[in-house]
Amino acid sequence: MNSTEIYQAKSVLLSDIARSLEEPIHPLYHSVCFAKAEGFESMNVEVAKGFNHVNHLFDGKQYTLVIDRGYDSNKIYEYIENQKHHFITRLNDRRYLLHKNKRIKVPDLANRRKGKINFSTTIKGTHYDLKASHIEVRLPVLKDTPLYMVYGYGKKPMKLLKNLEIKGKPDVLRVLKEYITRWRIEELFRVQKQEFGLEKNSNPVPEFFTNFVSHHELPDRALFHDD
Repeated sequence: MNSTEIYQAKSVLLSDIARSLEEPIHPLYHSVCFAKAEGFESMNVEVAKGFNHVNHLFDGKQYTLVIDRGYDSNKIYEYIENQKHHFITRLNDRRYLLHKNKRIKVPDLANRRKGKINFSTTIKGTHYDLKASHIEVRLPVLKDTPLYMVYGYGKKPMKLLKNLEIKGKPDVLRVLKEYITRWRIEELFRVQKQEFGLEKNSNPVPEFFTNFVSHHELPDRALFHDD
C-alpha cells in the first residue's frame, strides 16, 4: 500500500509504540493497515500484534504502558492484565468505574472530590499550577483487581487509571509526569501525518487513525526525579 492509497482510505489504522526513558524517544513498533483489507480482523487484534512485538523485545521484563483515552477499552485492560504488565490510561468520560461497590461515571467521581496535592508543570511551553489526588476504584471487567484513579481538580480535570498501587504524593506525581511525558511522543504522529498527507487534508482524520502512542519503561529505571 503506497501513501496515495492510505490518503484515500476511509478506515486507516496507524499504530505506533515507542520507548521513552531519560534518553531520547526510541520507536519500537510501527504499523499501518487498512480496515477493509483482506485479513483485517479488528483494531484490538492489530494493537495486540504491537504489544506482542514489544513483549518479545523486552524478553519477559515488566514494563508500563502509558496510553491515551482512545484505548480506554475493556479488551485492552484485560490483555495487559493477563500479560502482568502495568498501565496508565487516560479515562474516557463515558467510562463507568466501581467505587465502594457503586457504579459511577468517571467525571462524576472526579468532580465529587477536591485535589489535595499541589504541583507545577510545563506543558507545550505553558506553565501550570495544578491540583491532583487519587482514589481506589475497580473496573467492572476486572472486579478483583485494585486500581487507582489519579485526577486533577478544575473545570475539566484529567482522569488517569493505573493498575499499580499508589501510596502517596510521590506516586501521584510520578503518574502525572509519566502521562505528560507521553505527549512528547506525539511528535512522531505529526511527522507521519505529514508523510501520508493527512495534515493537508481538509476532511476529518479517518476513523481508525488512532490518537495513541505507547510509552514503555523498565521498572528499575527512574523516569523522573522530583526537585
